[in-house]
Amino acid sequence: MKKIKKIIRIGASTIPADYILPEVLPLFCQKYPDIQLHIHQNDSGNILQSILNGKFTIGMVGMKVFEKELDFVPFFHDEIVMITPKQEKFLHFSQKAFNQDDLISLLKKETIILREQGSGSKKRLESYFEQINLSEKSLNIIARLNDQESIKKLVASGLGISFISAKAITDADNLLTIKLPENNLTRSLYFAYHKDYILKEHILSFIKFVQKFYAKK
Repeated sequence: MKKIKKIIRIGASTIPADYILPEVLPLFCQKYPDIQLHIHQNDSGNILQSILNGKFTIGMVGMKVFEKELDFVPFFHDEIVMITPKQEKFLHFSQKAFNQDDLISLLKKETIILREQGSGSKKRLESYFEQINLSEKSLNIIARLNDQESIKKLVASGLGISFISAKAITDADNLLTIKLPENNLTRSLYFAYHKDYILKEHILSFIKFVQKFYAKK
């Protein structure tokens, strides 16, 4: 008789779905062949709401919210960087450190591509703008979208500059990657789950596997 697999229903935001899970799942499934993962991609905000509604067992998200019914467990330390086209005017920013005034001046001159509302990285970017006293209303935002690969292609084409996870920089031949000054744009990625849900052994095995994988890195 064929053994029924244990199922984990996961809601994964963009970075976990596109760059975290492809790294860890082959090894995890090799070690735990009796566990099956059902993965649905959405933005962090929608995933957290779906956990509250009981649609997902756990979520892998890019932001932590103050919601009394949810618990959050960090598993990856992420950095958000600025990306620009490979153009002469941006080269010196990528080659040496620059300050907040330089950054604000640059952002006010260039067209900007941002993530949509609900994204964990968008929320972290908003917090960063507040830290450096930069209003989003003062920027020339030309597009908003959630797909990281599309953002990279639009930046490479010269449409504007943007901010993405350093984890998403897999092929930077046609992009410049620039670390942000002083207040580096860092964040954690989290497992999220409902406080009333008792995590079963196979779910705990997955959480611990991912944590251990990135602790080694």
